[in-house]
Amino acid sequence: YLGMAECVKGQYRFDEALQHLRSAVDLEPRNLRGLLELGNLALQFGDLELGVDCLQRALEQEPHQPEVYALLAKAAQQKGDSERAIGFYRKLLEMSPNEGVPNHSLGNLLRSQGQFAEARYHLEKAHDLMGLDVLVAMDLANCLVQLGDRPAALTLLRATLDAHPHHSELRSALFELDPAAVPVDRTLTSNLIVS
Repeated sequence: YLGMAECVKGQYRFDEALQHLRSAVDLEPRNLRGLLELGNLALQFGDLELGVDCLQRALEQEPHQPEVYALLAKAAQQKGDSERAIGFYRKLLEMSPNEGVPNHSLGNLLRSQGQFAEARYHLEKAHDLMGLDVLVAMDLANCLVQLGDRPAALTLLRATLDAHPHHSELRSALFELDPAAVPVDRTLTSNLIVS
């Protein structure tokens, strides 16, 4: 059943893959690979209940699986359960602290909950790990502003704009903080003249 699921997934026949994975888990309810694959595929296709159930059963057998905590965190977010998502991300980062995306996701969840100091820690870690990623920089800058550190937010946005000079959302974010800090984009100006 696991082999058949793999074959039909390769042919984009996901409904059949789900059925084969269900059959595999029905035959061997403690089959770790079957639980993980069924849980992951179920989440991808919106069956949160089945996906979460399979992944939690997989964790009961093998609790040290960072990727499972990442999937459970995303499922919790889809359900609108920020507190559970935060818990899953924290567990994931206990095992794999140097992962940029989970640090970014956790930082944003904490920021949405008003926990700006802890959010800053995770967003700064994501920024260190992911370089000058525009979205991470903008989220971190927003957090810095919430903490009253506008100068650090401006410095961060300027440095990111230097690396991504034509990014319009980044330019807008910097303009909101300090209109004088946004350099004139010569390509935009020359395009306006040509038009």
